[in-house]
Amino acid sequence: MSDIETLHLKISELENYFNGKIKVLEDEIETLKKQKHAPTRKKNKTIATICKELNESYKRCHYDVWINKINVMKEDIDNLLENCMDDYIKHILSKYVRCMEEIPVVVYEKKLFICNGKWEILKNEHIDKMLRYLQTNTMKELALWESTLDYSNEKNINKMICANQKLLCIDFIKSIKMIKQYLFNHLELIS
Repeated sequence: MSDIETLHLKISELENYFNGKIKVLEDEIETLKKQKHAPTRKKNKTIATICKELNESYKRCHYDVWINKINVMKEDIDNLLENCMDDYIKHILSKYVRCMEEIPVVVYEKKLFICNGKWEILKNEHIDKMLRYLQTNTMKELALWESTLDYSNEKNINKMICANQKLLCIDFIKSIKMIKQYLFNHLELIS
């Protein structure tokens, strides 16, 4: 075999080798194009779609009705005296989140929704309303508790001042975040 024939044979082998490589690369490109057009993950539902599904499937009491069922009692005042405001709020919520079968707040697609006649996304205003209701009713119960105090005892006066300070100096922004997190961790997850 001459040098030219050997060279021609080598060129043919290289041509076949590179044609094979080109074919593999073209196939990979085609596969990537198909994957690009195919949906790779589940598309998140819109808030409107979620609310529509909840309205069709889950009937619950109205949020305002639920809030009005929250009662503050003397035992709760004792809890307020012994704990910080966040722990007191969690104590109250734990009684009403767990004991009511149809709480009008659910977790769906990692978001909180409330039933206000119709389902809607939970907003800070809703939590603020609950906090103000809780604050007002705690103040009423605290006033009843204070009316039974022996004012000659300095320890009672200090308890009263401390409890009033906790109630009147609520950090609403911090408490709203805490309540949302509490609800998120303790409510029914719907998917």
